[in-house]
Amino acid sequence: MNRRQAIAAIGVGGVVACAASPVAEAADDKSRGLFPGENAVTFKLKNVTLDAVDADKQTAAVSFGPANARVKLTGLPLAKDIGIRQWFETLSFANNMPFEMGRLKELVGKVVSVHLRAEASGLALATIATAND
Repeated sequence: MNRRQAIAAIGVGGVVACAASPVAEAADDKSRGLFPGENAVTFKLKNVTLDAVDADKQTAAVSFGPANARVKLTGLPLAKDIGIRQWFETLSFANNMPFEMGRLKELVGKVVSVHLRAEASGLALATIATAND
């Protein structure tokens, strides 16, 4: 599978397969992509419902897609450098607030947009935007 085919698979729900492998982030994993010689890829999903957060395991559960065919990702690891932003598209002082697990727990049940990072070690939840932009 080449990069183009992998991105196409993610677009049609193949993201679930990537999420199945746990993320053990090493210092060099951020620069390593899914394929040799490529960098990690970050992509944005809008209209994502944050279903659950497990602070002890540092994981989250999210769902997205049409109501009759929701895609659910459970056990999605939180990236070590995870951030919560007010907006992705608009600059704001609220975008630079330090991460707090309590704030993430307050977002459970809310519709947000997320940045997922696909790297050599797996898929991780990198950033959450509360404005769903």
